[in-house]
Amino acid sequence: MMNVHPITGFGAMTVVLSLMLSGCSFRLRTDGLKSIRLGDPFLTAEQVVWNQGTARDTVLTESGYEWRALILPDRHGSILVEEDFFEAQRVNRIRVESRSYRVAGNIRVGTDVAKLSRWDGDWMITALPDYGVLDLYNTESPAFHFLIACPNDGPTPQLLEEIDSTQRILGIVIM
Repeated sequence: MMNVHPITGFGAMTVVLSLMLSGCSFRLRTDGLKSIRLGDPFLTAEQVVWNQGTARDTVLTESGYEWRALILPDRHGSILVEEDFFEAQRVNRIRVESRSYRVAGNIRVGTDVAKLSRWDGDWMITALPDYGVLDLYNTESPAFHFLIACPNDGPTPQLLEEIDSTQRILGIVIM
């Protein structure tokens, strides 16, 4: 179950202050975040206590499908928790658009594509022109999809090496 709670009390304040001072970030997992996981029951903004700001409900539409999403803001961006397309009221996808969260190798939103080349495995690249992004995922860790700006000209790159290595990651999707 999605279990998002604020940190409270004096001891917690020390922990939060330490995290802010150290520049620490939170680790993304292949099944989601520590408190929000794929397959959890989908909650509305009214049901969630989020200590980073006000949670908001929204509806997303794509290719004739419509589904609910929960927007969780933080000081470096936001997290979109998305419901499945078939109204099963489960968390289907988590899109991170905040540099506060990272995957292995300290890769986060804002990291250049060059760092992705350090991962073993082949990279799959899909153009999503309606959104102006390329979706990159590694066959060794397919749960993480990295979104980067789609080049305006030319064909879709087939290899990671064909992408400008200075391009920055815009979002990380866990699915």
